[in-house]
Amino acid sequence: SFSLVSPPDEVGEVRSTLETSEATIDTVPTAFLIVDDSALNRKIVRRIIESESRFANCYIEEADDGLTAIDAVHSLTEKGARFDFILMDFIMLSLHGPDAAKILRTNMKFEGKIVGITGNALPHDIAHFIESGANEVIIKPLTKAKLVDALLRIRSS
Repeated sequence: SFSLVSPPDEVGEVRSTLETSEATIDTVPTAFLIVDDSALNRKIVRRIIESESRFANCYIEEADDGLTAIDAVHSLTEKGARFDFILMDFIMLSLHGPDAAKILRTNMKFEGKIVGITGNALPHDIAHFIESGANEVIIKPLTKAKLVDALLRIRSS
């Protein structure tokens, strides 16, 4: 399995070219931001995405906390591109996932999809993440089936 990664400044240009050439949703490059304070968890999520043929040619960036995620979204936006998905852990050191999601939605007007990934299975924790701006929350342990199903389900919503 392989993936073609476009540099950040070319993501928007590649996407625009494909969208205007009658590309289907399965061939349009997708930009992901993986946010987790655990390097191992980020690596697992990256490998799942890279192993899924429906996300071929995707661009993946990583952040280790909510503040770094906000900076990454701002930086890519400044370059004329955007993240389609932010995959975000709940509990992180400097800024938790729900707090970062709320800032992304309210202050930065982020319109992409936010998927919370958490070990907090309590209903009020899940509801808090959704109320803060997540489109969906996946409960750990994370599997390829859980992640891919969630991404495909919310991608078209």
